[in-house]
Amino acid sequence: MDHGEMIDLAIEFLSMGCNVVTVSYRGYGHSTGTPSEAGLRKDAQTVLDHVLSHDVLSSIPVVVYGQSLGGAVSIDLVYNNTDKISALIIENTFMSIPLLVKDFPQPLGSLSFLCTQRWPSSDRIQKIPKSIPVLMLGGDEDQVVPPKHMQGLWAAAKTRGSSVDDDEITEKHVGCFPHFSSKPAVKSGSDILRELDVVSGPADWRNGKDRFKLFAKRRHETTCYDPGYWPTIRSFLNDLPTSTSTTTASTSTATIS
Repeated sequence: MDHGEMIDLAIEFLSMGCNVVTVSYRGYGHSTGTPSEAGLRKDAQTVLDHVLSHDVLSSIPVVVYGQSLGGAVSIDLVYNNTDKISALIIENTFMSIPLLVKDFPQPLGSLSFLCTQRWPSSDRIQKIPKSIPVLMLGGDEDQVVPPKHMQGLWAAAKTRGSSVDDDEITEKHVGCFPHFSSKPAVKSGSDILRELDVVSGPADWRNGKDRFKLFAKRRHETTCYDPGYWPTIRSFLNDLPTSTSTTTASTSTATIS
């Protein structure tokens, strides 16, 4: 994604009353360095740390937003900062790199075990507390990240762990029953996909504060142009405890057009 498109996204968030911080990762755009999973994670954390140390931005909720690879970075960032982030928005994101590679034409699809970059988003999103609302947005004609990945992430998010209070109650159970696990088992991405009934066409699902919106006849690069895209985000943000938010836009230039 080029800087012009990133600016367009920022303008939309600004029109909702958000402060916006955009990220240009190492190796992308005009940033130096070589992109890697560890490097992108460090870049995202650096930006969040800057926001949290800012005199003004540190006092208002932080909403993390990401498209495609940026969605994987966003999930990872929230997973590592659950006490600092108020909500997560992702669009057309994959469950993991190996699972995405398996969808490639053969023989490439059989080489997923060679992937050095993992981005296990379906695993990590299951470990994000339910107290952090998640909005998922996808296009049903995405030819870069098959729609089953976003629907798989939705299925994974629905298994998310309990609130802090419930976790404390569970810990008491562990004291009485040493073999009782305090954390729900993380469901593998492969198992989630195996049980998934993929839908096409428009869909609008809700699970508590979470929401999944599937846009009909939208591809990887055109989902954000759907007339219902920004109203959906606005509605989601309006439902947060405070309407004024800092949106960390982890929109990645790795988006394949």
